[in-house]
Amino acid sequence: MQRYLAQLILVFLWQAASTVWADDLDAWWTPEDRTVLSLELVQGEEAAPLLCTLGQDCRQRFTASAYRKLRQAYPNDVPVSVNAAVMAIVRSVIERLPPQLTVEVALRSSPISARGDSRLVYLARGADSAVPRSVAGSCLRQFALSLSDEPDPDALALSFDDPILAERRLAEALLGFARTSGSMVSSTFPVVAAGQPGAAALLLGMFDAGPDAHWAGNIKKLLIPQAGGLPESLAMPPAALVEDARGRPALESVDYGGGRLRTTARTFWTDPARVLSGLVPPVQTGADGDAVRRGGAGQRVAAGVPPVSGAVAAGGRDLFTEVAAQSHQVAVSQALLPLRADRASVALVRENLPRVDDDEALELLRWLLGEDVDEAPQRARPWLLGPVFHSRPLALDYGATGAGYTTSNPNIRIFFGSADGILHVVENTDAVGRESGREVYGFLPRILLPRQLERRTGEVRGSIDYGVDGSPVALRVDRNGDGRIRAQDGDEALVFFGLRRGGIGYYALDVTDVDRPPRLQWSLARTRGGDFDHLALSFSTPVVGRVQFGGVVRDVLLFGGGYHGGRDAVSGEPLGKDAAAGDDPVGNAVYIVDARTGELVWKAVLGDTVEAGNTRFAHPDMRDSVASDLAVMVDAEGLIHRAYVGDTGGRIWRIDLPPGVAGNPDHRAQHWFVSVFAELGAEEAGPQDRRFFHAPALVRTVDRGGLPVDGLLVTSGNRARPLATGVEDYAFYLRDRLIVSGDALARHRTPLEIGQLVPVTACVEEEGERCSAAHGAGWRLALASAGEKGWGRPLVDGGRALFSSFLPRTGPCEAPPGRGRTYAVNLADGTALGGQSPGWDAGLGMPAELLRVGNAILLPAEPPVIVGPDSGLVPGAVVQASRAPRLVRTYWREPGVDPL
Repeated sequence: MQRYLAQLILVFLWQAASTVWADDLDAWWTPEDRTVLSLELVQGEEAAPLLCTLGQDCRQRFTASAYRKLRQAYPNDVPVSVNAAVMAIVRSVIERLPPQLTVEVALRSSPISARGDSRLVYLARGADSAVPRSVAGSCLRQFALSLSDEPDPDALALSFDDPILAERRLAEALLGFARTSGSMVSSTFPVVAAGQPGAAALLLGMFDAGPDAHWAGNIKKLLIPQAGGLPESLAMPPAALVEDARGRPALESVDYGGGRLRTTARTFWTDPARVLSGLVPPVQTGADGDAVRRGGAGQRVAAGVPPVSGAVAAGGRDLFTEVAAQSHQVAVSQALLPLRADRASVALVRENLPRVDDDEALELLRWLLGEDVDEAPQRARPWLLGPVFHSRPLALDYGATGAGYTTSNPNIRIFFGSADGILHVVENTDAVGRESGREVYGFLPRILLPRQLERRTGEVRGSIDYGVDGSPVALRVDRNGDGRIRAQDGDEALVFFGLRRGGIGYYALDVTDVDRPPRLQWSLARTRGGDFDHLALSFSTPVVGRVQFGGVVRDVLLFGGGYHGGRDAVSGEPLGKDAAAGDDPVGNAVYIVDARTGELVWKAVLGDTVEAGNTRFAHPDMRDSVASDLAVMVDAEGLIHRAYVGDTGGRIWRIDLPPGVAGNPDHRAQHWFVSVFAELGAEEAGPQDRRFFHAPALVRTVDRGGLPVDGLLVTSGNRARPLATGVEDYAFYLRDRLIVSGDALARHRTPLEIGQLVPVTACVEEEGERCSAAHGAGWRLALASAGEKGWGRPLVDGGRALFSSFLPRTGPCEAPPGRGRTYAVNLADGTALGGQSPGWDAGLGMPAELLRVGNAILLPAEPPVIVGPDSGLVPGAVVQASRAPRLVRTYWREPGVDPL
């Protein structure tokens, strides 16, 4: 009969009426969430083996917290048994649990023991309560756990040969029940896979949400083997279209939707020998599945313990920061400072760490480089990679550069940011072609150094820190057109990223030479009385492109002024749009900067009247922050000539940037301007408080009468408050009939209003006449469920409009906090494809973004059978064939040289 050493009942309480933190992740966790643990310790029956002698050889075998418990209970020179070790470790874990976890302990008889000479203790999961219960507006869930010395094949084995590892695994297991998995694919990005023509890799950004500040993240890699040659009939089994490292179906096709990994999946960078078993979430042996803290790039972050000398540890990580604290702008390329665990590095970063002395600053550097300085000095921290919330990975192909890489195994580097405050760079494969995911280096902006102190102690203001939350993008200059970046060929690669909710600013890194450390090209921050006074939280991912004025073509970045939100540093009260509707003093701008220097090229800002200069355009309606990315239109010569963007006040802006020839130095002042294309919301709290956080999808097409129009497909929804239910959000399709950029009529026309857009519900064909939505200004489709809001950038494909939404939970016992929904409708009039329902359930959690990969489309969830055969969508398939015409190059024409 099994003898229970400890029995734990975990009780979850989701506070339905609690105050919601006004940020992007309030749906995953709120500070008022609680977990109650009822812990009963029961006496064992047999003698336990000895581990060490207290005061002699025990200190290095236990964490600092557990060792203190032993010293409090026993005098020096007392042999420490497994009994004593288990008791000390349980107490140590309980003491260091975050305040959201309450522990109720009941002791029975004497301390626990282990079986015979075994040093193994088993943590097993018992029978859970069948149905969650709503109690006083909260959700009650119970989990039973047992700690026993009786072997159990389904249990988590804790070996006390290594008490530090045993304590870490016990703490991780208990916290696992108090976390919400965010592994729904927080970000995805396709990468051309080496040596596999037509295939693409799929990168999944992941995070765990929990009651403590130490959230974890990961990036995992899957394969879409036929992304470049997907059969339109999809004759192959739909589940086989996304594969794991063993060639097996990787994604679920159940209630979780198509974005969740199967528990049986082994992703490509995972070393199965290093994947530890666990209770939450359960995964099979040799697999990492959707477990955030198993496998992937997170498993490969080097955690070498830096020696006292400060030299680079063998196999340790390389971190860089700026050489000195920067002003608002750096306009020259500068070498970066390698962070080392030595006094020299401390002296160079001291000004960013005013709250600590030199010794504490040195400990922080050791902690950043991977050492568990607080609990287990000279041991690596158990998990280094922070949450990947919104940062979409970027891949750069360096070809046959670096030792050992070849054209069939190119040197591909992947860039992404995470909430640990670091822009990470990992390798796709190693030099001999093995799957890698190893972190090559990381860049830590200086302004985020003080937050590392908070991360180390767990004293982050609020429940979440965002770090480097923006998505990196790149300027690639490929001189010989071979598709690879090679410094010796004169190629160039600059990577740009913002901090999103992590802060105010943008950075540019020169990563041209893969064999040399990166360089800081420039950085931007908010100014006072300068060019960037309106810069806010850098939500808007830059668009890399080219513009022309004065006859000169410039490589530039285009981005919105950002999001006016966050919390007051002293009071913790929400600011700006996180607090209420209304005008914004910052973020209400559109910027264009030089890609190589960060110099301002042009901006649109608020002004009492319309005013135009070569670098500044003022508009009296630019009163709300612009958090969205811009959607741009490019001509045959690759020049951006127009852009569109929505703001947080419900407006859609048109930005005209017609190219200018030589001989007119005032071209920007005369021909570049912004205008309000549509007014679709209101600047006050209530049902009309619509906000745009995602760029529209643009399409050049013709209307039913054959006249050319530029179409915009966009969804509204306050992403900063995903649980809010008081706003009526829509999917909009808008037609812009002024298709010439710089058209003076666009400056003065009356903006479209929501009443001019035909409701899709009114589109009923009568006597063969098409719905008027196909002829007029556009249509609107209500996101009709309570609190339903647009989520992600829409996609247009072969006359179909595809987009996603998020529906917050309707009761306290729904967890994760809501569900996704995917829509597929006719672009012309918004009606459902095939006459069926326009949308379908995308499963629990926030939906993944829609992706186009080669001639394939990746959906957040597989369509059901009811979508109908005329939709062009195959039921049960996450990967769908595109209906857009396939282009075949028959002749290459150089604009301006070759005639039409």
